[in-house]
Amino acid sequence: MHTLRDGAIGKTVGKNVGENVFASMTAYSKSAEILNVAGSLKQLVSGSEIDWEDLYDQKNKSVKTEWTEEQFKRISEDLEKMSGDVCNKALSLCKRGITICEGWQHTQIRRGSENKTSKGH
Repeated sequence: MHTLRDGAIGKTVGKNVGENVFASMTAYSKSAEILNVAGSLKQLVSGSEIDWEDLYDQKNKSVKTEWTEEQFKRISEDLEKMSGDVCNKALSLCKRGITICEGWQHTQIRRGSENKTSKGH
């Protein structure tokens, strides 16, 4: 019977166990950050509707989800370097967040174009 310390098998298993534990701990440590970033999206929703007027930052002339998307991308880059079920789940949440941000940005851009077109006529 081989233990985690016996021979080449033990070294490989031990290394993989250590990497998975480290990856899981890192993913868990990112969970609060993911929750905070996702919470910033919640602030742009009123009831079950997106607050389109609040979504656009008039002062900076940008969609407020740009920062949120960048944060999801930054966290994703860290998680992509690791493997394991917990990392994959966290990465999936980040990718969903990125997709939501991109969708809202495209919709806001279209809405802005439509408003300019309708005001111009």
